[in-house]
Amino acid sequence: MKSSDFVTCDLNNAFDQCEGPILSCPNDQFELVLREWLEIRRGMEFRCFVKQHKLIRVAQRHQGYFDYLKEKKQFIFNKITNLYNSKIKERFADSDYVFDVYIDGNFIYLVDFNPFGTITDSFLLSWDDLFQINPQTVDSSSEDIFYIVTQDSGIQPSDMMSYAMPKDIVDLSRGEDVNKMIDLLNLRGLVRKPGESDDE
Repeated sequence: MKSSDFVTCDLNNAFDQCEGPILSCPNDQFELVLREWLEIRRGMEFRCFVKQHKLIRVAQRHQGYFDYLKEKKQFIFNKITNLYNSKIKERFADSDYVFDVYIDGNFIYLVDFNPFGTITDSFLLSWDDLFQINPQTVDSSSEDIFYIVTQDSGIQPSDMMSYAMPKDIVDLSRGEDVNKMIDLLNLRGLVRKPGESDDE
């Protein structure tokens, strides 16, 4: 966890998107919340964007092509809008936010809430476009606000590829952090194999 870019960002930049006076946590105390790990179908995760209490966009969370999404698009969109209108709309503390859902058969699960801003990944959408949207002109009941990948582009690199290894190791492998390299070489000089004397 100490090497995680996500954890570091959350701890060091937790209030970057806040407006007005920033009230930090007492003594900068954060809580670690663990969720049960479940195997899920990546193609059934969706990110939903709310602005001024209005659902303005819905998009698949992963940028790959999933052929079944075209066929299930209306069903998925209805599930998401029903959940939003019945359980979330105007009940969340902020007027602008992002929420994630997962659909498994007939069940829909609310996964997470995130800030409405560049600190949150927009995936298929652009934050420049999202910021420009006037919610009053959006028809939240129209499937036009629902974005999916409609063509197979072949094998694409994972959008999480750069997070597969600790940043320290990536920096070392690229030679981007000279100080870490020096520390590593110094540490290697301090480590002796069994049977070696100080002179070796």
